Amino acid sequence: ESISCEIPIHSPMSIVRITVVEGTVVAGFTEILVADISPNTGPVQGWFKMQSPQKLRGTADQRFHSASVWEGHEAEEENPWRISMELTLDVKGTLEDELYAFCLPLPKFISFDHASGRSEE
Repeated sequence: ESISCEIPIHSPMSIVRITVVEGTVVAGFTEILVADISPNTGPVQGWFKMQSPQKLRGTADQRFHSASVWEGHEAEEENPWRISMELTLDVKGTLEDELYAFCLPLPKFISFDHASGRSEE
C-alpha cells in the first residue's frame, strides 16, 4: 500500500515519526531527523529500520540519539523488519531561509509514556 502526505516542518532539527498500525495496535515506528535530508534534491529512497512499539517512550530526540548510538547492536531477531519509503524535503523559499532556520529555537519534543499510552507536553 502506498501512502502520500505533506507535513509542514518549521525546524530542520525536527524529527518525523512514521508509525505503522495494524488494526488498533502499533506494530512499529521509525524516526527521521529532517536535517539528514538534503533539501530540494529529489527523493531519498530506501528501507528504514522499524523500532518495536516497546521503544516508543520518552521524547523523539532521546529515542533518536539512543537508536543512533546503538545502531547495529540490536539482535536481528528482536526486530526483523523494515519499511520501504521515499522521502522528499521541498523547501519553499530560498536555501538561505533553511540555513536561518537552524538559528531558531529547537523544537519542543513530546514525551511519550508507553506504559500508559499517553503523551505529555
